[in-house]
Amino acid sequence: MIQDSVWLISVILMAAIAVVFLWVAASAGQEADAEAVQRQAYRVRAGWFWLLVAVIAIATVTTLRALPYPDRGPQAASRVIVRATGAQWAWTIEGPDLVVGKPVEFQVTSADVNHGLCLEYCGLVHHQMITDLVVKPN
Repeated sequence: MIQDSVWLISVILMAAIAVVFLWVAASAGQEADAEAVQRQAYRVRAGWFWLLVAVIAIATVTTLRALPYPDRGPQAASRVIVRATGAQWAWTIEGPDLVVGKPVEFQVTSADVNHGLCLEYCGLVHHQMITDLVVKPN
């Protein structure tokens, strides 16, 4: 869903840039008063600035609301905490047994290198950094 929205926004922005480019190319040979052009450019620049501020503010609020921040309510006390420590080419998992239906919070740290939580490549055997978690029924 979000990828479709991003794709659509990208296509619309590329089309808008193409239209502006064609407009600039078509009007490049016309003579104009330098002061009038400068005043108009300042107005356009101010408009673009406030448009970008609005878009960035909306994007920030939208993405921050979707982040999985832990709850601070009564359910937080029933959460099972699992500590996962990444080391070169291995994971160490510490914590109680996991039970179906109980919320789990993973606290992930690194013992040696920057693992980037799988966002970056941390070594030659990165693909073998796997482990099994057993989840027991109620």
